[in-house]
Amino acid sequence: GYNGTPEKEALWYGTTWLAQKSEPGKLMLFCSDMGFSKDLALDEIKKAKELGINVFGVMFTSDSESIRKDCDELFGVGQYAIISGNNGSVNLVNSISKYVTRHMLTTR
Repeated sequence: GYNGTPEKEALWYGTTWLAQKSEPGKLMLFCSDMGFSKDLALDEIKKAKELGINVFGVMFTSDSESIRKDCDELFGVGQYAIISGNNGSVNLVNSISKYVTRHMLTTR
């Protein structure tokens, strides 16, 4: 009934819930088919990042230059996976692994 993804509400809820947790490493996966308002999503993603929450995009859509440009703006370069085709699950696992290794693991 939304004519798209209620991204603002979903991201707000995820951010509110994760912000209350005491763990230092927080990761929110935002999964969608790109049927949402980029501007509304960008506002909520910025808020989440300001609170120390890592946001990784998982987009189930056809890969294209314009989709990658939008995802670069929303999540940051290398901070999303575009799932299209038969190797989607392998690409997703590899992309999330790289993201966590680069952005979330700390040395002690």
